[in-house]
Amino acid sequence: MVALPPAGRRLFEKGRRLGLHNLVEVGKVCYVLAVWRQRDEGRKLISPQDLISRSPCTSASRYHSRPKVNQVPTKVALNRTSLYLHCMSTKVVQGSRRYGYEECKATADWLLDQAPVRPLVGIVCGSGLGGLADMLKDQKIFNYGDIPNFPKSTVHGHAGRLVFGTLKGKPCVCMQGRFHLYEGYPIQKITMPMRIFKLMGVKTVILTNAAGGLNQDYKVGDVMIIKDHINMPGFAGINPLSGPNEESFGTRFPCMSDAYDRKLQQLAQEVGAELGYSDFLREGVYCVLGGPSFETIAECRMLTRLGADAVGMSTVHEVIVARHCGMQVFALSLITNQAVMDYDSHEKANHEEVLQTGEQRSLQLVKLVSTMVARLDVASDYTNGEAHHC
Repeated sequence: MVALPPAGRRLFEKGRRLGLHNLVEVGKVCYVLAVWRQRDEGRKLISPQDLISRSPCTSASRYHSRPKVNQVPTKVALNRTSLYLHCMSTKVVQGSRRYGYEECKATADWLLDQAPVRPLVGIVCGSGLGGLADMLKDQKIFNYGDIPNFPKSTVHGHAGRLVFGTLKGKPCVCMQGRFHLYEGYPIQKITMPMRIFKLMGVKTVILTNAAGGLNQDYKVGDVMIIKDHINMPGFAGINPLSGPNEESFGTRFPCMSDAYDRKLQQLAQEVGAELGYSDFLREGVYCVLGGPSFETIAECRMLTRLGADAVGMSTVHEVIVARHCGMQVFALSLITNQAVMDYDSHEKANHEEVLQTGEQRSLQLVKLVSTMVARLDVASDYTNGEAHHC
């Protein structure tokens, strides 16, 4: 038995734990190179085709048995350098393609085979807002860990469950917990659920999040209807649509000037007024940062000057992919803390405050969203909503 080098083992274990297939593959390559370092007849020990055909989540222990000495590729025996490059080009470099149409379709089909409804509405619950899913009737619940190709939620306040059912007579699917860049997932993995929603038949996506208030007129507990966003990671090239375009989902250059459906924003205002929520219902611009550290005072001041009313660590990437898929999008931010803008302030942002505020305002949010869902057929004619060029 040949021991996996420490660097390779760390990569392999981290990749397997987080579902990062590229790290798993690099770990496998390190193992094979270690085998070669200990056996002179290395070229004859393993077929590159055999290595590449293995599942990316398979344990390295499957290579512990001594291969046959005469096992040689059919055309040419690759040396260790060319095999390494072959593995990299085949699996690692193209790793983002693992979250493409085929993988999403397989997951969507798996869910539809077991779900009681074919959802038309997809709801994503933010930190402390998982109670929205409890409103669904005739529930069928799937833990994220049991769903093929699905990431796992690691943040406190995110239950990590996909709930199917009906809300006010409308077939829905609800995510109790979402995924973030700071959890270590590739951005394509974070947004994969949106593509699965599309393939299951979802027409409208409703997203909620917990956010820090930048607008000085906002108070803790206010609910902000998102009318636009600022994608700060996007300025650094971190975009869920980077890489080869998936034509099966949408166009190469989707327009984002209408990312948030204006009819749904108007419906939210009308429903909020009817329910007596006008005193705490706002409308503004949401800015996403990578996290997990909260914003500095200088960053908050800068974002305010850029026109942001609230700041958080989610939602925007999901919105981009949902619009790329042609789904209607509506999003809400619950203002769970006031961003610190003064160096003399003793206030500090913390996750416990986020969860506490979410719990306090959960009943009103559930009422607002459920009433909106009941009227979705009035708010929109359910045109195909395809993303278009600006």
